[in-house]
Amino acid sequence: MKMQGAVVQGGFAAAGLLLAYATWQREPDQKGSDVTVLAVSKSEIEKVRYEDGPKWIELSPKGSGEEREVWLRISAKPESKTPERELRGNENAGKLFDRFAPLRATRALGTQPPAKLKELGLEKPTKHLNITAKGTTTKFVIGSSLYAVSDPYVQSEVDSQVYVLGRSILSDLDAAASRLVDRSLHKFKASEYDAVSVSADGKRRDLMVEGDTPANTKLVSAKTHQADVLAKNWHDKVWSLYVMEPLGKGELPVDGEPQIKLRVDYQLHKKAVGFVEVAKSTPAQATSSATPAAATYYARTEHTAGWIKIAPSADDLIKECDKVTASE
Repeated sequence: MKMQGAVVQGGFAAAGLLLAYATWQREPDQKGSDVTVLAVSKSEIEKVRYEDGPKWIELSPKGSGEEREVWLRISAKPESKTPERELRGNENAGKLFDRFAPLRATRALGTQPPAKLKELGLEKPTKHLNITAKGTTTKFVIGSSLYAVSDPYVQSEVDSQVYVLGRSILSDLDAAASRLVDRSLHKFKASEYDAVSVSADGKRRDLMVEGDTPANTKLVSAKTHQADVLAKNWHDKVWSLYVMEPLGKGELPVDGEPQIKLRVDYQLHKKAVGFVEVAKSTPAQATSSATPAAATYYARTEHTAGWIKIAPSADDLIKECDKVTASE
């Protein structure tokens, strides 16, 4: 009975310590579902910058209203010889940017003593968050719990107030290169063009689109009005090109300007809606005399920020394109 009583008393003591710790962690928490950290609107934010040591990412809007897009600037990566890049952000980038207008936290902890700041990872932080709105930049330092069980802590450099920020905001910024970059080839859909023109080696082939739905469409010769299965299958591969690596706005491949091998133009009601160009880049010299120089393939469209690296299977598209343009 004595042993059982000791166990019970020990359990009560442990529970009391946990409750005391949780209470100490929470004070001086503000009441409410969230706390406004920075009261700004979408139209007022000019730039959001996240820094983690030498690594950084910037989000900034271009345009307004329905035409607004969020663009990214991503720091260089010397280890992979990747330069600083400017890239169009995807839908997730737009949603993340909107979360800063206004910026809200799940809790406000007020000012904290040095010992507490050390515990929260705010004593010597390596991560920073800067928000520029209406010409003024508000800076925050970012810490983390030593116990790694909660959302990240941030401290305003203006008034030293500490907040608990939503974890997804910082995780999205930290993984911006994979989560926030727009990798789509076109802004228009497969149902939003009715004519396709294929050009390669000085030859051009005009095709019309027939069919009620994208799944049932056919490419028909503009001259003979005959369906061309070869052209349709080939174009399906062009339409679904996979983006292996997007290059930044104005950035050239490491081997210089690639040689354009084919181009596809899209029209709707005789008005241009977009295009795609497929190009090939071959190093000036091979790595050794016994090894031929390996080609790299790129593409660009009316929507991409610049060149995008695509799979080596693009060589088959280039070869098959000769058959498509020579079908008539």
